[in-house]
Amino acid sequence: MCVSCKTRTTVLANSPLMNRFFALLAAGVAMQACATTPPTPTLTISAADWRADLEFLKRELPRKHINAFHVISREEFETAIARLETQAPNQNADERLVGLLGVVNLIGDGHTGVIFPPDRAYFPIEIQQFGDDFRVTRVAPGYERALGARVILIGETPVAQAMREAMSLTPSDENMSLRKGLALNYLTVGAALHGLDIIPGRDVALYTLQSDDGRLLRTELPTSPTRDKTGWVRPFSQIRLSDQHPDDSLWCVNVADRAAVYCDFRAYDNLAARSTAMLELISQTTPDRLVIDLRDNGGGDYTVGERKLIDPIRGLAALNRRGHLFVLIGSQTFSAAMNNAAQFRLQTAATLVGETIGEKPNSYQEPRALTLPHSKLVVRYSTRWYAFMPSGPNVVEPDVPIAPSWADYAAGRDPALDYALSHNAESNAAQ
Repeated sequence: MCVSCKTRTTVLANSPLMNRFFALLAAGVAMQACATTPPTPTLTISAADWRADLEFLKRELPRKHINAFHVISREEFETAIARLETQAPNQNADERLVGLLGVVNLIGDGHTGVIFPPDRAYFPIEIQQFGDDFRVTRVAPGYERALGARVILIGETPVAQAMREAMSLTPSDENMSLRKGLALNYLTVGAALHGLDIIPGRDVALYTLQSDDGRLLRTELPTSPTRDKTGWVRPFSQIRLSDQHPDDSLWCVNVADRAAVYCDFRAYDNLAARSTAMLELISQTTPDRLVIDLRDNGGGDYTVGERKLIDPIRGLAALNRRGHLFVLIGSQTFSAAMNNAAQFRLQTAATLVGETIGEKPNSYQEPRALTLPHSKLVVRYSTRWYAFMPSGPNVVEPDVPIAPSWADYAAGRDPALDYALSHNAESNAAQ
């Protein structure tokens, strides 16, 4: 979490994981500088300059990180840096970037990572994992044939193997759900796939897909320098409640037929005013239950969330009861949102529903940035230790675990939200 700036610090992009998830990863989730926009980085520099950047990183990252060697040893870190220095003359820009990502993520915490250069070379599809299947869950216009298909190969690499390789670019000491969500994002990013040597170039990739009737489709996809998803298509036509206002930081609606107020809490911008509006809606509609959705929240200032959301909700006697207050969580609930989810558990009667949060509640956070002198790449590092789970396993798990299946997703169902809106309050109170 970052109390001085909004952070969505996956190692990829500032969008939700896991469908957000350039995320989050999304990942990212993506890392943003707190104060200023960094200069445009480039990895097309001489081998000597790149080695100088690596030496700078070897010296400065351990010096600035509050505890860089809580997972690996200094010797392991320096050995990994030395390997990159040896490879420098023979690597292209994407290989250098991927190598750097792998080394920095050895530090382990989700707030330490590399900000990707602006041109990541995005492919026009999204991929999510359901059990052992990797499915195309969203596509840009013109690629509708791929929608819903299983992903079999990326280039000539089986998708499960590509996923394992992408995992090396994720924070090594976070929970597996976060790491998997972030790795999924890399499966549609040309810079990552090229750097991992899964595809021969960053601008085009051959994806082998399989429809549910067994037919194979080999489709060559081009990349785009940006990921504007305006007009992208999902397998369902009616927009789910949780997808209706993706740009609002806190959006609430009265779900009258369920005697509920649903609030999609995605960010911390202007939270005081939006929380006031939420309380006014609750006062006007007197719902039987309140649902706070944190699944697409990548972080901000947890103290604002505590003061402006958790504290007021804790004071709502009619709703702060078991079976009447629900908080939806997911693998990419990150940073301050993860902190606030843990506080909902400890300070209120909320029932947490959904999937295990990927970031550990007791972890290194509060990121700052350093810039490599020649490439101008920005590396984030953690400066504080936070402990939001005083006892038990170092994980925020749901009280009611619900993971969407492919059938749920394809039909436009949101089973975690459906549970929160329809579960019998009296039965839950008796648990």
